[in-house]
Amino acid sequence: MIQTNAQDIQNGSLSAPVPFGKYFLLGRIGKGGMAEVFLARPKTQNRLVAIKCIRKSLMDSKEFVEMFIREGKLAIQLNHNAIVKTYEIGRIQGRHFICMEYISGIDLKVLLRRSKMNQAMRMPVPHSLYIALRVFEGLHYAHELSDNTGTCLNLVNRDVSPSNIRLSFDGDVKLL
Repeated sequence: MIQTNAQDIQNGSLSAPVPFGKYFLLGRIGKGGMAEVFLARPKTQNRLVAIKCIRKSLMDSKEFVEMFIREGKLAIQLNHNAIVKTYEIGRIQGRHFICMEYISGIDLKVLLRRSKMNQAMRMPVPHSLYIALRVFEGLHYAHELSDNTGTCLNLVNRDVSPSNIRLSFDGDVKLL
């Protein structure tokens, strides 16, 4: 049964919630070069979160694991309403993970693709400017962030792309 669940998780085709430490994984919602992201629910709460897990093929790479952990430790320090909140980092079932706020909506890449397919529905300039402003606010905050001694952390997001800009169905814009 555990092997079946692990296979289901890997394929992103969960037929039922899969226990993952104090979470239930509900399905894969994203996949990138370094990690895959699952929609999840804490076992003791009725809210949704996103669980980012390092890819199984990279779990044995010390360099990638350290980079993933460093990303999580930096992300957990970011507290701005234009940046997706990171709640926890850790390791469950041998997989390093980052637990983040789940934003119900679409990413900017999807919106731009849909807009391009339907040329009659271009994004209005005020909407575009609002999205850009929110992204710039989040980037500025991260770039100016200091540690508890006042030393600037000099954070630079090296992956600002439409797929890492989340647009909520409520009209919020958040940078991943």
